[in-house]
Amino acid sequence: MFSFVQPPTGEIELHYCIDQSVNVLQRETCARPHTFELRIAIPIKKSPDHGLFLGENDEYLTNSIIAQPFGKRTLFRYWLSADSKEDRNDWCNILNQILADLREWEIDS
Repeated sequence: MFSFVQPPTGEIELHYCIDQSVNVLQRETCARPHTFELRIAIPIKKSPDHGLFLGENDEYLTNSIIAQPFGKRTLFRYWLSADSKEDRNDWCNILNQILADLREWEIDS
């Protein structure tokens, strides 16, 4: 059997999510169906793993498609698309439960 499994290309730090739940995007916002958004606000200079730093002063690249200044943090908007409405609902339900669990266990999330 042929497998399409590939290693992940990155990570999303859910404990920095600023929304109480995952937001499904309207078709007016994103033409791709079954798309949802995670908004993550990471403290400036917290994580160089995002690869969005500029030069020697280690500041986040801001005002890009996915990164914007957000007070003393950088806001990242991740748009994720599922193959079907059912898959999207499954992903959203799982992520919403994870976000609820994180808020229950972490004081500062």
